[in-house]
Amino acid sequence: MPRDDTPNNRSAAADVALEDPVIVARIGAPHGVRGDVLIASFTDPVDNLLDYEPRYLRLPATGRRAVEAWRPLRLDGLRPYNDRFLARVPGYDQREDVATLRGAEIAVERNSLPEPEPDAHYWRDLNGARVVNRAGEVLGTVAAMMETGSHTVLVVRDQDGERLIPFVEDYVDSVEPDAAEEAARARLLVRVDWQRAWDD
Repeated sequence: MPRDDTPNNRSAAADVALEDPVIVARIGAPHGVRGDVLIASFTDPVDNLLDYEPRYLRLPATGRRAVEAWRPLRLDGLRPYNDRFLARVPGYDQREDVATLRGAEIAVERNSLPEPEPDAHYWRDLNGARVVNRAGEVLGTVAAMMETGSHTVLVVRDQDGERLIPFVEDYVDSVEPDAAEEAARARLLVRVDWQRAWDD
C-alpha cells in the first residue's frame, strides 16, 4: 500500500479547493515494475505539461469510492515517452499501488497558465460557447472538445441531440466574445460553416 509519509497521500496532504481547475493530463496504466506510470497530456503542444506547476491530483470514483478532492501532486522524473509521459508518484512504489492511480486527473489553476496567443483558446474556455452557422442558426453549445488524432472536434449539443464539428479552418469561421451573453459570464461564440442538413 502507498506509504503514509508522502506528499500525495491523503493522510499527509491536505485537500485543496481549486478556484478554476484546468485538467491538463490523466494518469494511465502502470509501466514496468519500478513504479512508473503513463501520463496522457491534454496540452498543445503536449510538452507544455512539463512547464505547468503547481499540479494537483484527483482520484476517480470507483465502486467503493466517490470522486476525491484535489490534492497537491509531485511527479518525480517526469519525461516524454513516445506520445505520452512517464513519471513516478512518491508513495506509489509498486505496480499494484500505481494501478490505483489509473484514471486520476491532473490539473492546474487557470490563473497559473500563460495567456493564449491571439486567435488561440484553451479548450476549457470553449466549454459552454454558443455555436452559430452562417445562416444564423444556433446549433447548440460546446459540451466538450474531442481529440481524434487527425484533428480536434467540437462536441455540440442542443435539445435535439449531439453533433460533431471538426475544429479546423474549413469549418470554423471565428471564435469571438458572445455579445448576446451577459458580460460577466465571459462566454465565447463559435461561428461555423455547418448546415443542419449535414447532420441527417
